[in-house]
Amino acid sequence: MDEKKIDNMNYSYSNYSKKTGKPTRKIKNNNLTLETKEDKLCSSCNKENNPKDNYCKFCGNELYEIVSLKSSETKLDLKSKIKELSYHANTRGIFLTTFSTIFILLVISLIFKAIITIQFNDISYMINPAHIMLALNLGQISVSMSTMMGSGFISANIGLLILLIIPVLGLIISNLIFMRKRCKDSKTTLANSLGVGIFYGLILAILCTFTNVKTSSHSMLEYGYALEYSYEFFSALLNGFVLGFICTYITNYRKSYEKENMYMSLFSNAIKIFILGYALVLAILFILTISDSSYLNELNMSGYSSGIDLFAVLPQIASYMWAFANGISVTIINSTVSMLSLGSSSLFGDTKLMFYAMGALSALIILLNGYKLRFKYDTDNIKPVIIFSIYYAFLMGMLALFSTFILDSNINFFNTPSYGTTLVMQFKLFSTIIISFIYSFVISLIGYKLNSAD
Repeated sequence: MDEKKIDNMNYSYSNYSKKTGKPTRKIKNNNLTLETKEDKLCSSCNKENNPKDNYCKFCGNELYEIVSLKSSETKLDLKSKIKELSYHANTRGIFLTTFSTIFILLVISLIFKAIITIQFNDISYMINPAHIMLALNLGQISVSMSTMMGSGFISANIGLLILLIIPVLGLIISNLIFMRKRCKDSKTTLANSLGVGIFYGLILAILCTFTNVKTSSHSMLEYGYALEYSYEFFSALLNGFVLGFICTYITNYRKSYEKENMYMSLFSNAIKIFILGYALVLAILFILTISDSSYLNELNMSGYSSGIDLFAVLPQIASYMWAFANGISVTIINSTVSMLSLGSSSLFGDTKLMFYAMGALSALIILLNGYKLRFKYDTDNIKPVIIFSIYYAFLMGMLALFSTFILDSNINFFNTPSYGTTLVMQFKLFSTIIISFIYSFVISLIGYKLNSAD
């Protein structure tokens, strides 16, 4: 470390920091620690001492050495870090949390199975509780069908966010019962979150391999057919990991951990900003829809303007609104809208104003967050802004992953109205990550610099 430059200030002849008032000696020693020597044989008089001694009892020579924390951290390779995380992980808690969540979902799936059997008895034999469990976790499904009149396919990514309430609640309840008391520090929380995410994702992915359905008939629909459908392995694996990790992290992370690890603190901060923004948009949409739901007609969603359908579709629209507010191009019922194209779109003035208001809300939230980051970390280095933006972009990418609704069909599957059509509601994953990173970085940096200019 250059002793003349600490926190970008020249302290060559200063005893105290001009910025914080802290003694220069303490600032210099932030990355130093005392480490006891394994060999208690005094290097000065060659006499042996007790293991707990810090000084030689014969000549007073030091039995410890000063080491740099940074140098010891850099020696840790990826393998060592994984080993360290696995040491902190609570295996019993991970297993109990994951299996209790699966059990909760299984019970709920059995209830749904009974309802399907009563309402749709003709096709209930093709659906088992595992299929319902994967559907609740928004697994992607592929269907192929052949009949006497030809063959075709259906590819469905049914990203209805309302369905996530069930697995999210299951994971949170399981964490509160089996994991909360076992997370005593930031490293344990991170290790357990990764463990639940990996294990939960693997279970869902394994279910995919045992739930393929192949069936045929010569009586239904007045002509024979052969049907095959399955859930995508990697879709279930990724969805399960993200849900398990984030739910465990949110449930077990505590404010007291913020001083232990800047990276985990910033990730927690990104989650808070993401949830705050989405929740505000959802609340505003709910209030607007109660007073005037005409904007749903312009978005070709007039059929969902009342009753249970409205509660199902509002969380979906809120995700697209929040993405739009972050400068991302979104597609709603095959119509694409972005900040650049909104002015020339066919939407009415009130609806355009609503979209622009969401953009202003998003900018304000992230600007204030950047302003607060400067208070929290008290450094001219923009590293906190960069790390926050990376995490925020990741969360926006996950929202894109879960809220994608694509129904692509070239067959008439049990007289479905989607025959020969493609229905799309989404914002694309990779462009979302890139755009949301740039957007959050620029807006947060402005707030960060505004604070430093005070």
